[in-house]
Amino acid sequence: MFNVQTTDLKHPVGQTEPGKALVYFFVDFVTAPTMRVGLDGNWVGANEGKSYFFFPVDPGEHNVCAEWQSGTFKKSSERIGEAMHLTAEAGKTYYLRLNFSYQRMDLELEDEAEGHFLIGSSLFATSQPKKK
Repeated sequence: MFNVQTTDLKHPVGQTEPGKALVYFFVDFVTAPTMRVGLDGNWVGANEGKSYFFFPVDPGEHNVCAEWQSGTFKKSSERIGEAMHLTAEAGKTYYLRLNFSYQRMDLELEDEAEGHFLIGSSLFATSQPKKK
């Protein structure tokens, strides 16, 4: 579980680290619940509402997932989310967008132009794991 803070005061962009790829993760729905994001079975952060964050990844094959963290609108036994496979190359940037449509979520890879548009039109999210 994550605590998430968002801001519209800054729209930072990441820099790829040597030997790594960079992944941006966008949630594209204003009233979206907290969505936690996982990479290869480990949680890497979370978004809330129409927001984004970014993280480095090693080159290679990865599984990326997003899961609805909040229990407010779902039964605690339900897991609502989406997953995709990502092949990352060192020095490249990837823009993943989680869309909400009628009773469904779609996780899609976007191009650089759309990624830059989403950075400018989204809140920036920072998250920390909740203390138990």
